[in-house]
Amino acid sequence: MDDLLIERPFIKSPFISEMIDLFDSLRYKNNNFGVASCLLLTGESGSGKSELAKYYLKNNPNVEQPERIYKPVFHFEIKSVSTPLEFLRSILIGIGDPQLGMGAKNKSELYERLVLFLKTTGVELLILDEVQVIMERRSAQVVSGIADLFKDLIKDVEVPIVFMGMPWSEYLVDSNEQLKGRISYRYVIPPYRISEKNFRAIYRRLDLILFYCTCNSSTK
Repeated sequence: MDDLLIERPFIKSPFISEMIDLFDSLRYKNNNFGVASCLLLTGESGSGKSELAKYYLKNNPNVEQPERIYKPVFHFEIKSVSTPLEFLRSILIGIGDPQLGMGAKNKSELYERLVLFLKTTGVELLILDEVQVIMERRSAQVVSGIADLFKDLIKDVEVPIVFMGMPWSEYLVDSNEQLKGRISYRYVIPPYRISEKNFRAIYRRLDLILFYCTCNSSTK
C-alpha cells in the first residue's frame, strides 16, 4: 500500500499528455534536425502551467557529469524584473552562475555569459514561466527590450523555448515581429469543467487516488 501514497498527485489529462509529448518532440527535432521550434502556452491562474513544467523537469532531472552538470531541461520562473539587465542577472543566478550575474561591464557581456551557460550545461529545452510579469507596470521600452532579448536567445542558443504565462502573455510575443515569427506552436490550457465527460473521468481518477492515500494513511 505504501506505493499508493502520493504527496501531490499529478493527473495527466489528455491535453497535458499532449503537451508533454510536444515537449519531447521539440527536443527530438532540435537534437536530430537542428530545428529550434518554440511554444507559447497560456492559461488562467491555477490552470496547471507551472505544475506541468515542474513535472516535466522532475522526469528529466539534472545529471552530474565529470566536467559539468548536464541540464536537459531548465525551468525558470520569472520574477518581477524592471530591465533586460535585471532579467539577465536573475536567470544567470537561476542557472547557477558562480558570479551571481555580477562582474560584467555591460548587458552584452551578461548576455554572452548566459548563452555560454545554456550551451555548456547542455540545455535541450528552456521553459520560461510567468512571462506576463514582464508586462506588469512596465514601459513599452522595457517590454520591447526583453522581447528582443528573447528573440536573440532563440537565434543564438538554438534550443526550443517554451514561454508560459497568463493569456495576455501573447501581447509580449506579438510585440516583436521576429519573436512572433519564431513561435511555431500556440496552445491555451482549457479550463477544467466537471460538467464535461472527459473532465469527470479525470476527476474520478483523482478521487480514487486520494481514497487510496487516505486508506494508506489510516492503516499506519
